[in-house]
Order: sequence, then structure tokens, then C-alpha cells
Amino acid sequence: MKRSPHTIEIFLTYTALIFTTFLWGSAFVAIKIALRQLQPFELVIMRFVPASLLFAAILLVSARQHPLKVLRRNAVRLAAMGLFSVFCYNMALNTGEQQVTAGTASLIIALSPIFTFILAGCLLKERITLMKTTGLFVSLIGLVIIVFWATQSRVDLTYIKGALITIIAPLSWAIFTVVSKPIAGKHHPLLISGWATILGTAPLMLFVRIPLVEQIPQFTLVTWGSVLFLAVACTVIGFTIWLWALKRIEASKLIIFVNLVPMFSILCGRIILHEPLTLPLIGGGLLILTGVTITNKG
Repeated sequence: MKRSPHTIEIFLTYTALIFTTFLWGSAFVAIKIALRQLQPFELVIMRFVPASLLFAAILLVSARQHPLKVLRRNAVRLAAMGLFSVFCYNMALNTGEQQVTAGTASLIIALSPIFTFILAGCLLKERITLMKTTGLFVSLIGLVIIVFWATQSRVDLTYIKGALITIIAPLSWAIFTVVSKPIAGKHHPLLISGWATILGTAPLMLFVRIPLVEQIPQFTLVTWGSVLFLAVACTVIGFTIWLWALKRIEASKLIIFVNLVPMFSILCGRIILHEPLTLPLIGGGLLILTGVTITNKG
């Protein structure tokens, strides 16, 4: 039986989305590996400098929407988006992952829609429904379980500290989302994301120190592989595929694929880093993903 072009396109789109969520899930493991030789701020620099250069090349090649005009009209907003999506988000994630597992970090990051819902309700006066509120409480219960009992054997204060620091990351992403909303529908997402990444990275170059430059030749192949994987595969390629898929299926269906990210992260963390897989982690994770799904449906 011959398949229709539409069926083939849907199959390719779903395959691409699964591949992208696998990249993003693996990113949490790559961060932990890179942190063996790099400090959190150094990893932000090493990840986003090449990513910014690639985005700059894309903006130069694709001038259909006049990138410089978009920058002039939205410079302050784009700079704020870069601050929260590049520096605040990644500093919190990198710092938190020094104390928590890759799987735990990915589940905490999955709370981004919950924080977005809260901020949108407070700042943008978006409607707060019973279903959204229910999803919020279900996710928060899952978060409490993960923060306090994911280690199962005892309450680990270092683990709790790392989890609380990591929570700043989805909060930063929620702020980024709310700040970007007024211009998100006016321009191509790749254009907006590219400028935000470039503007968020450029000021960080002022704080690059000589020890980091001297350390670069000493990086192992594993460290280089992790950094390039984060910069190219997860940041540029992953986001480009995501936007390509977003044009072909409804945004409401993407939440199904977003929920695959922590699952891939937990699986890769278990296989590559031999991270523990406890019942509280599984139970809390399922509650978080369930709550996020309920909130998005609401």
C-alpha cells in the first residue's frame, strides 16, 4: 500500500521531534561531564560563544526579515530575553547540576510551563482556570518529593541546595517566555532566538579570564565533545528542528514530545553516569509531568 506524502511528512516530523528531545535529554548528561573540567560560568561561555557565531551566520544568510531592523526596534527586549535565557537559566542549571543528578535537573526544568502559567497570570492577566491550578499543585507535589526524598535513604542537604538552585532555571525561562510574548508572533522564532542568544552572550565575553583561555588546550576529548554537543547539537540544531516541526503540527501536540526530555535524561544518566533510579524520583517525576500536561491542556 502506497503511503501518502502527508503521512510520510508526519512520520518524518515525529521522528525529528523524538531525535530533538533525545538531544535535549542528553544535554543534562553532557553538562555534568563538562563540569568535571569547567566551572558553571565557564561552561556558559564555552557553550554559547560557538552557538552565537552559528546564529550570527544564519542571520547573515537569511535577511528576509531584515535582522538589523528587528534588532533596532526590540533591542531592550531582546537583551532581556538573552539575559534570562543564556545567563540566568544556564548558570542556575550548571550550578545546580554540581549537586543533583542529570535526571533530577531535567525534571525540575520540566516545571517551566508551571512558572510561565504563574507569571502570565500575574503579569499578563491571562485567565487562571481550575485545570491549570490543579496541574500546578500536582507538579508542586512532585517537586517536593524529588527535592526531599529523591535520594531515598536520607534527607541530603547538599542535594536540596542543588535542587533549589536549579529551580531558578525554569523560573528564568518563564520570565524569558513572558518577556518575549509581545514580539514572538511578529517575527520568525529563529530570528528572535538568534538575536537573544547573541545579545545574551556578548556581555559575558567581558568577564572571560586568562585562566580559562590557558585551560582550553588541556581539555580532554570528552570535554570538547560535551561542549560542542551542547553548543551545536542541542542549541542550534535542536532548536532549528523544533521550529521546523512547529510549522507542521499543532503546538498543543508538542507537549507530548517535551515530556520525553526528562525520560531520555534519566535513561542516559543511568546508562552513562550510573545515576541512581529511586522510587521517589520516578513517582515525583510522573507527578511533575502529569501536572505540566494538565496545565497545558487547561
